[in-house]
Amino acid sequence: MALGPCSLRRPLLAILFGVGCGGAGAGGGAGTAAGDAPPDVGTSPRARAVPARGGAILPGAEGPLREAERGRDADGVALPGPGPARAAALATLARISSLGALETAVSALDGPSVPTPEEIAAFGAFEPDLVRLAPAAAAGPVLSRLERALWSHHVLADDPPTWEAATFSLARAGGRRTVDLLVRDLAPAPGDPAWQAGRARADLEALAILCRRGLVADPAAVDAAVLALEAAAAGVRRAALAAVDRCVRSSPDALADERADAVARAVEARLAGADSSLVAAALGALEALARPPKVASGEVFAPFAGPEDPQVPGWVVAVARVRALSTDRDGRTALAGALADLDPAALAMPAAHAVLAALTAVRRPGPESGALAGAAADL
Repeated sequence: MALGPCSLRRPLLAILFGVGCGGAGAGGGAGTAAGDAPPDVGTSPRARAVPARGGAILPGAEGPLREAERGRDADGVALPGPGPARAAALATLARISSLGALETAVSALDGPSVPTPEEIAAFGAFEPDLVRLAPAAAAGPVLSRLERALWSHHVLADDPPTWEAATFSLARAGGRRTVDLLVRDLAPAPGDPAWQAGRARADLEALAILCRRGLVADPAAVDAAVLALEAAAAGVRRAALAAVDRCVRSSPDALADERADAVARAVEARLAGADSSLVAAALGALEALARPPKVASGEVFAPFAGPEDPQVPGWVVAVARVRALSTDRDGRTALAGALADLDPAALAMPAAHAVLAALTAVRRPGPESGALAGAAADL
């Protein structure tokens, strides 16, 4: 969902751009279960290996690498031995994203030395559309080779940093086959001996990004995310809710009405007793499903009463609640009643953000538009 402070979208921001809000990120910390801590954008491999798109060249990547990137000259990039310099060179090749650059970079994944998480994450700077400018007969095999190599390192790894790095790069470079492989990797249910929280979280974050890139998700992808909602780790549940949100938005016709109702019930079950970040993520998924929770008009703008995540303040939950309610007739009727009963003199920021979101809903055509417009005019 795209509302509130950037911390609400921290998994996606950290994955797509290597930045975040004051340092929350995807690896576990001391005393924290893998998959439970938010992504540490200051220390995770993907954050260290891939700067923001259009940002500065990586530390240690001055001189020849800078000139090679500016001139999109893959031949000007030499691959040193394993280590930070090699990761910087791979990130430069990935940002050049020509066919020759990709062929050189993929050789590092297939070599005799095991690449570090930073080297694997460097492929997250890859721009698939640039490579696809080359003839399909030439680009296709190289892209497939990259996808297979990244997936092999993910499957063989047993540590969260490598899972995180591999799925990050797969989410940027992969395609339909990657979606299918992630769904298969998410098949073990929480509690199964084969299930691993850190790996599941990395898979779910990659699935959300692939859907955000516009790949059509079938019901199996949504089912895999719903299954992960049973996880004990809050970080896994948050990633699963984000995957439901993104994949339903990219494929609104993927779920039949009966199945969408079942998914919405599973998501709503996450609301009770959850902190503000989980509740906001769950409401985002319900918005995507167009299955808002039942809320009386007097509770539409009510402050969030549960435990609050410092990075997701309570007013963000109120905005998410309004956005979810705006997706169906009953919810919009509740919005109309809440606006009609509102005392303008009592409005103050940041709580008024939810009121602004409700007023935005007035512009959406629907059976309740007249009531909403009347309530907005009175306000």
